Amino acid sequence: MLSVRGPRGATVSMVASERLAPDGTVVPASGLIDAQLQTDRYTLAGKGVERWEPSFGYRGFRYVQVEGYPGTPPPDALAARLVHSNVARTGRFASADPLLGRIDAAATATILNNLHGFQTDTPTYEKNGWTGDAQASAGAAARSLGIARVWTKWLADFRDAQAASGEVPEIVPATPYYGYDKTPGWGLIWGPTTPWDVAALILPWELYSSFGDSRVLAQNHDMQRRLVDYTATFIKAPDFRRAAGLSEWAPAGSLDFTNTRGGGVDAVTTAYFFLEADLLAKSSAAIGVSADADRYRALAEAIRAAYNTRYWDGEHGWYRTMDAKGVAGAPTQVQNVLPLAFGMAPEGREQSVADAIARDVEKQGLRTGVYGTRYLLEVLSDHGHADLAYKLATRTDAPSWGWWIANGHSTMFETWSLDSRSRDHHYFASIADWMRQRLAGLRPGAPGYKTVLIKPAIPTGLASAEAELDTVQGRAASRWKVADGRLSLTAEIPANAAGEIWVPLQFGAVAAPAGAEPLRRETGYSVYRAGAGIWEFHTGGLR
Repeated sequence: MLSVRGPRGATVSMVASERLAPDGTVVPASGLIDAQLQTDRYTLAGKGVERWEPSFGYRGFRYVQVEGYPGTPPPDALAARLVHSNVARTGRFASADPLLGRIDAAATATILNNLHGFQTDTPTYEKNGWTGDAQASAGAAARSLGIARVWTKWLADFRDAQAASGEVPEIVPATPYYGYDKTPGWGLIWGPTTPWDVAALILPWELYSSFGDSRVLAQNHDMQRRLVDYTATFIKAPDFRRAAGLSEWAPAGSLDFTNTRGGGVDAVTTAYFFLEADLLAKSSAAIGVSADADRYRALAEAIRAAYNTRYWDGEHGWYRTMDAKGVAGAPTQVQNVLPLAFGMAPEGREQSVADAIARDVEKQGLRTGVYGTRYLLEVLSDHGHADLAYKLATRTDAPSWGWWIANGHSTMFETWSLDSRSRDHHYFASIADWMRQRLAGLRPGAPGYKTVLIKPAIPTGLASAEAELDTVQGRAASRWKVADGRLSLTAEIPANAAGEIWVPLQFGAVAAPAGAEPLRRETGYSVYRAGAGIWEFHTGGLR
């Protein structure tokens, strides 16, 4: 907001930017947009103090360069107003590690900065609804913010944008330049681009998981079915392979957005096609469309079988890369993360895949892009590598979230590099979901949190973590603290809900509160059932 006094006809120019040039002037946004979209000009009426702010647009910025101001601007000449869709803060995370808190704050802020009636990619450049960006951060958004109304509206835009063929563009609402197969624009997004298209399945499923309302699945069922059927005309049986389009995005160690060094285009594309079919089968079952549930379950299984035939290395227990000539290459992180996260690994071999990922991370550090990173920390935590996940999450060298924080930034970047074009991109905010669901351990055990699942994966060296969420049943929370080798775990279960509480056994025998019903032992956990209320568990003994 501008506050100015001066002569009639004087024009003040304000150029907003995320970065400065070496000479201290701003670097105007350029490339995919006209720099004028980040520039405001106000011509004075000459009638005392005049106050103005834009009514039909917003700017993403860290710096504003003011030119033409009459005299020297006082400190209150400019004021910033934070604008985004009106959503409640429903989820909270805290821990004994201050870096995690700063990363979480940056993640939430970046999601909010890009929430303007739909989820944009950047408030500085395109301001477009790139679907792949949204699916990557969907879990973090759903467990931090009250996004139901915004997403429900946006999903209506998906239905409106869907072509007669079933294709959904990678930007919704659709734009004149990036659009549909063989239209003017970027040929890399012609035809199905499954890591982006899957947002049409992931967003409704996250809403259903969070709120337990199956109407969102029913409203989008026809759109989803037509999209998956359209995709099947490109990614065909029997091998379901398509080595075209976009794949893993912005992998670590590269400034090339389309670099696929972390795994082949075909492997990532096929894995996401499996996820599309699998989610459609589950959604169909949830709304009672049994014929579609059976049909798409069979499609998912066929994709899984073809994927494992092509990429699975049974001798080593990992997924290998494979070039167009059928020559096998070494395992990579994203090539193993996605099938493990999606449930594609051969039964009983999940741990060997996780161990292969862990070995590669220990050797090379993080080497994933947007989509591998979305699940990397989760699969490590779920398979006995919580210490490694925590180590990755709290690194302050490149590439890492902490690298951005250590260099004075408070939002997420478009790539791991400090030379990123955009410094307000939300897809790497996916780490916030790991903090809540794995580190603190608060998860939906049934749609709408009718069952609250408490299952923390506690790493060495972290003294405490907690997460709260305002669910449709009421507030749910998981809080744990480690002191002198002993664990205290508190589970808060809201009214009209049940709790399933997994108490880690790494700290010794469990002392359960009266009324908590022991259910079973799982690897590394003792599992209890509890009703509504606050339940405190304690364990004793050194690690």
